[in-house]
Amino acid sequence: MQLNVTRHPYSFLGDSQSATGKRHEMATWHDGLLGYVGGDERRRDEAEERLQMQGREAGITFDFSVRTHWQPIDSQRMLLWAGRVGKQEPFMTALNRRHFEQGGRGESASERHTLLAAAAEVGLDVAAAQAFLETEELAAEVWKSYGDTIHGKGIHSIPLFVFSVPALDLVGGPFRSGPGTPFVLNGSMDADTFLAVFNGALQRLQARRQELPLLGRRVVLSGLTKEELNGRCGIVKTFSEESGRYAVALDAAVESEAVTVALKPVKLAVEF
Repeated sequence: MQLNVTRHPYSFLGDSQSATGKRHEMATWHDGLLGYVGGDERRRDEAEERLQMQGREAGITFDFSVRTHWQPIDSQRMLLWAGRVGKQEPFMTALNRRHFEQGGRGESASERHTLLAAAAEVGLDVAAAQAFLETEELAAEVWKSYGDTIHGKGIHSIPLFVFSVPALDLVGGPFRSGPGTPFVLNGSMDADTFLAVFNGALQRLQARRQELPLLGRRVVLSGLTKEELNGRCGIVKTFSEESGRYAVALDAAVESEAVTVALKPVKLAVEF
């Protein structure tokens, strides 16, 4: 299974840049959760215990004493920056471990030295990362995402997982438009819940492939009037019932961008 992951910076405060209010100040995660539950210490403690229970299932013990910020602009700038070189997920794993876990050194993800340490851990260019942090690059994008997610998309609780499956024409959710309804999970779920989603998608895909055997396969193009396309290879992504054509994402040619073409099945042969 291959997942193409896109993260969207989010803050419970949205794009409010007001300097007033304790939620705009650095505080421990323990104290910050108190504001999240309306100042009720009992509810805060219960929330922490639920998190610890879920963490223990994955071999994780959370550290609620780490200082945090409700709008961690630098850390979310860095996650976008790391994504440019294909290191977003390793970087976030290293950063999360340092920030959230006991034994993870208790380093706040809101502090630049933590960001640079996580960058070094996953092989990012630390000097380039430090130079990037000294700029305001991607700050506007983070602030825009804060506003779009909470106001434009109406997302008021996280994490929110949206699994679009193009091969099943299940593309949509708050960040994409398309046919069908994707799989959506809102909240911290256990492994069995995610497994059920993936198995459900797989079963539906297998059923559809019996009807449309080229879906998801690597194919070679042939018999086309555009002779420059003959012999090109690609992956079959979707099928249009209306046109009777497969959408094929072609491998990028030298010095060219990848393109998608719509072709009838007779023009495609499975690559062996």
